[in-house]
Amino acid sequence: RLFVASPSVTAIRDSRYIKEEAQTASQQAHLDNLKALGYYAEIHFTTEDELVKKLYQSKLGDILNTIPNIQPINLPYQSIGSDFKGREIVTAEVYQMLSASTNTAVAVAVHGLGGMGKTRLAVEYARQHQNDYTALLFVHAGSPELLKTNIANLSGQSILNLPEREGKEEEVKYNAVH
Repeated sequence: RLFVASPSVTAIRDSRYIKEEAQTASQQAHLDNLKALGYYAEIHFTTEDELVKKLYQSKLGDILNTIPNIQPINLPYQSIGSDFKGREIVTAEVYQMLSASTNTAVAVAVHGLGGMGKTRLAVEYARQHQNDYTALLFVHAGSPELLKTNIANLSGQSILNLPEREGKEEEVKYNAVH
């Protein structure tokens, strides 16, 4: 289906978006072709809520409703909750760095001497912001080999439950997770 906003609804574009006439014409030609073939009947909406309602009423809604609502988590230990004190500024800085980016993949390196609380900081940050992420995945990376093994292990039934989890070769599982 083709969802068309009324003129009163405007989409906010990323500042890097450049509207090119050739691309717009190509997209319109594609839509016209789909319409001629009988695909993607237009649906008009005026608000975000109305769009969401129309999406869930469409075939896409049927597909979305079949996806299990799970959040894979493999953190090394449980949160200590309110007993985690004195790192509020650091966790706020991590949150700011991770949420400021428009990229789909962002990394923040936490470094320091052994026993300083880097892992605890990562776990507590993850638990505090659990609802901001679709998964909370933790891998030990003491060496490149260990990193690869632990990434491959994410394919397991209790974490990502990928079909490749049954594979004998680590490379197959690693590639599936990657």
